[in-house]
Amino acid sequence: MRQLLLLICLSASFVLSAQSDTAIRMSVDQYFQIVLKNHPLAKTADLRNDYAKAYLQKARGNFDPKLKATTEDKFYKNTNYFNLMSAGVSIPTMAGLELKSGYDYNRGLNLNPENALPDAGLLYAGLTLSVGQGLLIDERRAVLAQAKIQMNSGKVERQALLNQLLYDAGKSYWNWFAAYHQLNVFRQAKVAAFERLQAVKSAAEFGDRPSVDTLEASIQFQERQLSLMQSELAFKNAGVELSLYLWDNALRPVELGLNTIPVELDSVLSIADEIEMLGNEWYLQHPEYQIYNLKRDQLLVEKRWKKEQLKPLLNLSYQPVTAGNQVANWSTNDYKFGMTFSMPLLFRKERGDLAITRFKIKETEYNMAFKSNEILTKTNTAINEYTATADQLELYNGTVRNYADLLEAEKNIFNNGESSLFMINARELSYISAQIKLIDIAVKNRKAFIMAEYAAGLLYKN
Repeated sequence: MRQLLLLICLSASFVLSAQSDTAIRMSVDQYFQIVLKNHPLAKTADLRNDYAKAYLQKARGNFDPKLKATTEDKFYKNTNYFNLMSAGVSIPTMAGLELKSGYDYNRGLNLNPENALPDAGLLYAGLTLSVGQGLLIDERRAVLAQAKIQMNSGKVERQALLNQLLYDAGKSYWNWFAAYHQLNVFRQAKVAAFERLQAVKSAAEFGDRPSVDTLEASIQFQERQLSLMQSELAFKNAGVELSLYLWDNALRPVELGLNTIPVELDSVLSIADEIEMLGNEWYLQHPEYQIYNLKRDQLLVEKRWKKEQLKPLLNLSYQPVTAGNQVANWSTNDYKFGMTFSMPLLFRKERGDLAITRFKIKETEYNMAFKSNEILTKTNTAINEYTATADQLELYNGTVRNYADLLEAEKNIFNNGESSLFMINARELSYISAQIKLIDIAVKNRKAFIMAEYAAGLLYKN
């Protein structure tokens, strides 16, 4: 199936931050690799395949050859009444036949005549065949067929779980990304406010500025300090949320290092993802849709077995026999033949079981119809949001540059004594708000992108 979306075009390695020699940048791809490698939910998802293999092994075990042996002795008043011994092997087959072979050896003074055997005992070999119920399918073959389907179910369940894990982890990453770059905005605003305060103080000392400007500049600096403190708290909390998805090889939670930072804002602003159109029925490969589809396949196998149980039970067995010391002299005249027959008169239990299975199949098909429409709706909604935010991002990036130019022009006017701190503050607040809004749009765009991949079932790819 063709991909709906390209992977986020970010570097998968760490690069040095321009702000600090010790800071390292963690891309979303690098982050996803850590999550998939060590997160407990990722390891839980891996168990789905192990479960499926175990179920298949268990189902195949129903066809394992079986050895059996029995012995029964009776001694009374120092007399050996009888000694009955029997040993044999049975081999179920996929064709519905059961092959049997064994050896009987009976002794005693008071043997039941039907247990009387040659002195060397009696060898037998033969088969049992279900010619009624169980001819086309029986419980063992039904369980094996369902276990084989479960192998595919394990794969798609794992993909669905990892798809969900990466989506939740991805949202945390972009929240952390937003908190970090908002923090940088307020750091820069605090520095600018401090420098302005110092300049105003110096100008007031020389009488170039009224003393009230010093008070106003001080208030502006305090406001920037408060905004910075709030953004620092938001960044710390975002880091704590991100750490929920960081684990080491020993399944121990790992705290996010203080020197670890997200990718640069410019790298996100310049991303140009492509959205590819898929075929009309691409959703058929979605893991959540496949889960229902495979469940239906298992129910169809169950339906076959339930229908088979509406037949009478008729088992035939045929076993040629020979004395234990005449292994090479089998005769068609010496044999054991058996027949087992049973049949409910009303078949109410069997018909009820079949009806229940049919209802389960209908319910699954209804769920499949809903799930396919849900997948299409969520994917299209996410693509629409991604496309809209991409256009907004391109537009508002230019708007932020205009706000920056407007602030710079106001500063020049202020330095020439033709403006006021009030106007500087107003321009600066507008510029700060524009930067924050740009970051919000960028994060919405990134979240819409991973939402589109998640909704299409492509965020995690095998």
